[in-house]
Amino acid sequence: MTSELFPRIMGGELGGKTFQEVFNSLPKIVEFSQIWEEKRTTGIFRRFAQFVKKKLSVPTLKIEHEIRLTDYLRGKTNLPDYLRQKTNLHCV
Repeated sequence: MTSELFPRIMGGELGGKTFQEVFNSLPKIVEFSQIWEEKRTTGIFRRFAQFVKKKLSVPTLKIEHEIRLTDYLRGKTNLPDYLRQKTNLHCV
């Protein structure tokens, strides 16, 4: 499952990246995937959400993600709601 790719044709931040690459390098996408309703998400996005859920169930991986997220949020303004909530938790 870690070798599954987002299709290159998607472009943007996800196109051509593996689930693992996105998990390790795009904490805002990882956070966004956590607000998706699994029953309403299909295809590659459902598989990615399941991948993230499984990864974050491992305590050390969750801590590593939280560190990446804190680094990402530092100094950011104009955040979407799903990330704005995190700034209070992470004291950035």
